Amino acid sequence: MSRLGSVLVACMVAVLATTASGTDGVKGTTVRPSQVKANVEGCKIAKPGSYAVSVGDLIELDYTYPVVLPSVIPKKVGFQQTLIGAVGPSALGIRLVSTPGLVGGPETIAFYFEGKKPGQDAVTLIIDGDEYAYKLTVK
Repeated sequence: MSRLGSVLVACMVAVLATTASGTDGVKGTTVRPSQVKANVEGCKIAKPGSYAVSVGDLIELDYTYPVVLPSVIPKKVGFQQTLIGAVGPSALGIRLVSTPGLVGGPETIAFYFEGKKPGQDAVTLIIDGDEYAYKLTVK
């Protein structure tokens, strides 16, 4: 391939990479870890562990449970966090995620946090006494 051809290919790759990561109209990033089996049979939780986020990113930690089993529907949810200030609760708070038209399917509770400033924080979700820990590094 000629030098001009190589330069053109490099430019096209750079344009495609910029377009893919900078979609017009999108404002910011929401980090949503994949789910794994929770301590309660039939339920799922955002995979506990360490995650890196940026200042301004939303962090969504989900807990999903089957509504057809009343015994597994959470009675009390909350969270604890270190008070370092790198991460804080989002104005969205803790919300029930509804899927219109889905009858008898799973329900999801979403816990929303936000990257506030560079540093590390620990967040622990508490669902009916079960704890799930997350270490969040804000860059």
